[in-house]
Amino acid sequence: MQTPLYTSITRIQIDRSAAKVVESGSTQASEVMDLDTLRTQFEILKSRSLAERVASALKLGRDTSLFSGQASFSLMGSLRSLVRPRTQGGPPNEAALEASAANFILGGREIRPVPGARLVDIAYSDPNPGRAQRIANAFAAAYIASTIDKRFKSNEYAKTFLEDQSKQLQLRLSESEQILVEFSERNQIIVLSEKSSIAENNLAAAAGALSSLIAKRIEAEQIWKQAQQTAALELPQFMGNIVVQGLRANRNQLQAEYQDKLQTFKPAYPAMVELASKIAEIDRQLAVETKAIRTSLKGAYEGALAQESETRAEVERLKSEALDLQKRLIQYNILKREVDTNRSLYNGLLQRFKEVEVAGGVGANNIFVVDRAQLPSTPSSPNVSRSLMLALMVGLGLGLAAAYVLEILDDTVRTPEEMERITGLSTLGVIPKVATQSSFEIEIADARSALSEAYRSLGTSLQFTTD
Repeated sequence: MQTPLYTSITRIQIDRSAAKVVESGSTQASEVMDLDTLRTQFEILKSRSLAERVASALKLGRDTSLFSGQASFSLMGSLRSLVRPRTQGGPPNEAALEASAANFILGGREIRPVPGARLVDIAYSDPNPGRAQRIANAFAAAYIASTIDKRFKSNEYAKTFLEDQSKQLQLRLSESEQILVEFSERNQIIVLSEKSSIAENNLAAAAGALSSLIAKRIEAEQIWKQAQQTAALELPQFMGNIVVQGLRANRNQLQAEYQDKLQTFKPAYPAMVELASKIAEIDRQLAVETKAIRTSLKGAYEGALAQESETRAEVERLKSEALDLQKRLIQYNILKREVDTNRSLYNGLLQRFKEVEVAGGVGANNIFVVDRAQLPSTPSSPNVSRSLMLALMVGLGLGLAAAYVLEILDDTVRTPEEMERITGLSTLGVIPKVATQSSFEIEIADARSALSEAYRSLGTSLQFTTD
């Protein structure tokens, strides 16, 4: 006799986390779907706010058929109305109707988690099968929309926070860059790269040039000392000189000719005197060339020494400048590190802000509808066969229980055997009960009646039992 209810079921899937469209774009932490998280989601599905969202989405407050079937007798409601009678007010407004619709929805919906899976069935029962289908589907849609709204609100808060922090870091970066530029101009610091400056590059170049000059000076010094300690004609510089080689060849030729003619002529012979004059001239030219070469070697050594001394003095000067620059670069590097830190933080926040802004427009969600609610064709309740079977089982159980209780409480003696068991005495006889006095007189007057036979049997038993 109950009103038939139709149940429609929507099955949804709750994943661990929403798919990330951009790297680090979502402000939601990646949650492991543990038992607490699932319970939280179940309670959200059971919440009143979700029911109100469904009622508002379907405009159930305007559905008069929804409230027409609600009126039913309630004992508690009647008693409550007697204690606190309702005040007669005006017609309910739309907000009150939607609140009533939400209460009606809360009474008809049921959340059924699927054991061992991240699936949840949202079941809704209603006398109207079409409305049951709409509300079941609306529950899933409202739950998905509420999850997306929560993520949007989180992204919006993150955008506001990141935008404020970015502005502050931008101002801090500008101030630190201005301080660094002013310090560089005041101390005349020019940095070519992160690891070197002009003074350091000049010092490195001067040190390299000094090394080359020292090697050059040592080489020139060795050659000069060799030129001082060795005969002129044995020096490699003399041996490789084309002029000296020509003069030596001419001298050797003239010397050979002089020795050859000396076998025939005397040294005073005019031809011999002429050859001797030529040899002497060549010796004089060789002496001039030797002196010139030695002078050039000495000049090369002295020039290399002087250049080395000047370069060494320049290196010392550049070293002093570099040391002084290092002292000033300490403060410069402190200011530069602050600039780099502020720039890195600003760029990171700006990149994060852009990612959140892009992710804020993406409806990524971890809730999916697996099976949409279908229009129920048969009522889910009442189940007549199940109710009858349950009533039969309950009635049988109550009957057996009542019979057992009555049997326990009944102390009537119904048979002679029970009397013998209770008293421990033997039975002498059994006199049947006669309904009325008149019937008794008729029965006792009849010698063949059961009553007369019972009395005779009792008398016989008494005769055999007692004196």
